[in-house]
Amino acid sequence: MRMTGLKYILLVDDDPINNLITKRKLIKAKPDIALNIVESASEALAYLQNPEKNRPQLILLDINMPDVDGWQFLQEFNRMDMPIKIIIYTSSIDEYDYEKSKDYSQIQDYIVKPLDEDKVNRILAVNP
Repeated sequence: MRMTGLKYILLVDDDPINNLITKRKLIKAKPDIALNIVESASEALAYLQNPEKNRPQLILLDINMPDVDGWQFLQEFNRMDMPIKIIIYTSSIDEYDYEKSKDYSQIQDYIVKPLDEDKVNRILAVNP
């Protein structure tokens, strides 16, 4: 696999078990990756607005979360005008969600959980 300059990833997912698995698989594949995890879209928006936090080059975004879902996050994120790429990382196999993801230029891919080696490679292949 071709390694990229991808160093900073923000994972936005309300499932702590999935987050642990994702972290282990990404770090195993690329040990120098910095993966920050937040468990809500609101927390992710606050993270992105904090100048003391490392600005992620890629956001792995779950769609189905309580309070603020992934689509609402994307609406707020677009107002922030940040050049950060996003991968939808979800358990949703709904064709509507997949098609809707194409409406956002910053979305690079749509990956359905769980992660396997191919999906890890797709994530790590994103050029920041």
